[in-house]
Amino acid sequence: MKRKYDLRNKRNFMIVLGLSILIIGIFSLFIYKYQHASKIAYNVDIDSVIQDTNKTFIKVNEDAVIGKRWNDSYYLNYQDKKTNLGKRVIVYNTITGALKLYGKFYE
Repeated sequence: MKRKYDLRNKRNFMIVLGLSILIIGIFSLFIYKYQHASKIAYNVDIDSVIQDTNKTFIKVNEDAVIGKRWNDSYYLNYQDKKTNLGKRVIVYNTITGALKLYGKFYE
């Protein structure tokens, strides 16, 4: 005996299918953004000064790298520690007097 699906059942199947595709799409976007953001890294010059989220200044005397995470926050990898720098980072080089801006800044 063949089962017949009425209009209500077909509509419910389409709603469940649409929600499933939407959830898979959002999850895929999250994974893509996470993988893409973890590859972004910037080298910091020696004798640079950086301010973290606690408003403390960090003077870089060795090799350091600024990395970006999936939540758009920047982190400083320096002396085997990760320090949260926030979403906007200003790096001042004391030798050349140059400023480098990381994040979204507006003029």
